[in-house]
Formats: sequence, structure tokens, C-alpha cells
Amino acid sequence: MYNNTCATCGAKEGIPHPSYGGEIVVMLQQGHQDPYEDGNDIRNIIPQCNFCNRTYKNNFVFNEKGRVIAVANIEPVRKARRPVQKRIQNWLNKTLKIFVT
Repeated sequence: MYNNTCATCGAKEGIPHPSYGGEIVVMLQQGHQDPYEDGNDIRNIIPQCNFCNRTYKNNFVFNEKGRVIAVANIEPVRKARRPVQKRIQNWLNKTLKIFVT
């Protein structure tokens, strides 16, 4: 289905990664479409290169084409710059009708 390529970036196993300075994609790894749902069920697995799997970790939900469709973990928000965190806070306040300080 993925032609031995990373679902997320399209890198091929055994050849230099196009975005990482010629480092070889050692092997494709088991990435999870949703890291907190369905565990290792085959329907929840997408192939990811070692670079994408290390970068995205358990922080995002992917569609079957390897594109990010949702945030799965609070960590990206913690690492975001303060103005981004404020926009998220404002959105949460408005959407969930809560007051977050």
C-alpha cells in the first residue's frame, strides 16, 4: 500500500532521506495512526521512517495517508511559544465555555 515508503514524508528505506542531509533511512518503523486508540491493531499502523517516528512520537493522530489530522498529546502545546499557547487558551475558553487562567 505504501510502496516501502514512509507514510508521512515518503522517504524510502535504505536510501538517503531527502530532508535530513543524506542520512540513510535505516528501516521503516511501526507508526500509529492514533497512538491512544486500537494499540497495535493492523488498522492503526502506518509505516514511518526512523526520522518521522522519532519526531512525531505519540503527539499526533494521522490519517491513512500519513497526514496529521489531530493532536493526541499535550506536549506540542507545552513546547509552543507563548502567543500560540494563548491562542489555544482563547479557543478552549470559547469552545468549551470554561475559564482557564
